[in-house]
Amino acid sequence: MGKKSKTAKKPKSAAPHLREDVCGLSLVATSAGSEWTFAAKSGALAFTEEAAAGLCVGTLRWSEGGLPRLPPPPAAWTDDALEGWRTYVETRLSPDSSGTIRIEPPMLDGLSYPLSLAYALQALAVAHAPSTALGARLRAASTILVIGASSKAEARLLWDSNYWEEMRRHWPAARRLVFVGPEIAAAHHERSAAHGGGLASRCFRGTLGSLLTAEPTLAASSIVVGFNTGMGSGLEALMRSWLPDLLLLLRLGLPSVFTCANDYSDLRGELTVFKNLLGANVALRPQRNPFKAATIVREPGAEPGAPGEWSCSSIYLYAVHGRRDDAPPLPEQANLEAVLGTLAQQLRETQTPSPVP
Repeated sequence: MGKKSKTAKKPKSAAPHLREDVCGLSLVATSAGSEWTFAAKSGALAFTEEAAAGLCVGTLRWSEGGLPRLPPPPAAWTDDALEGWRTYVETRLSPDSSGTIRIEPPMLDGLSYPLSLAYALQALAVAHAPSTALGARLRAASTILVIGASSKAEARLLWDSNYWEEMRRHWPAARRLVFVGPEIAAAHHERSAAHGGGLASRCFRGTLGSLLTAEPTLAASSIVVGFNTGMGSGLEALMRSWLPDLLLLLRLGLPSVFTCANDYSDLRGELTVFKNLLGANVALRPQRNPFKAATIVREPGAEPGAPGEWSCSSIYLYAVHGRRDDAPPLPEQANLEAVLGTLAQQLRETQTPSPVP
């Protein structure tokens, strides 16, 4: 189980492309890099255009070191329902002496993780009343299991930023964040941290199945999220690696949020796996994410606006919860794997890149 690797599928390397309309703000070029009109560069970070082998779309490919720190909220700030980047930036950050609110692209890319999750959970809570099984489960869950997590992406934000602290502001029920995945570095296994406001986190190197085997009581209080997993990408080995954990979260009825890096491959493939192969109940309809990352990754040498493969971290999101009432019984895993192999080939052969957003 892991993410879609650069070594597994083209583009094998990619250049960043920051769109002017990515969050309703204008992008301005400067001699030292890119900045938003709401944002001025600090010069402390550089984008790695030729990423090392093994990096994936969801990897934070900004140079190592602390990401721009998110300041405390303004005194008059209220944690209203999340709407999108513009409202968030205008209310969460204070202007400087010139009246300009400044935010750097690396901060947008990093904040996209917690804000995408909080937005999805708020949307689920609106769609499912407390009297429903899912609504009650959401409001009682105190643990968020970030599956398929990597030390280069989701977990990196724990020690390189304070962005995950936004979860306690926008989803106060969260008390524990557990970052679970084979791509958690061995040195980070069981690394823990406290984030204030009663929120704590830790890392676990392994699959969701191995975590819940070691800590079976954890499932009762948990919500699951997977960022840019690539588990519907058409890459057979990757899709097979995800199958045991997908079956587990459906059987346990764990409310599960997923984000995707594009619609023509990842979103399309994941919905095919969940709905057609596994009979999952879609609890939150697939939709564009108003907290997508700022960076769009293109094929090497691609011109702005030209057709071709592209990815943008968490540009789409959806949620599943258990299986549909009318879903047939699941076959044995070995039989599912055989079907998955055929499905992966079909997905690969029928992928047609959509227009770059």
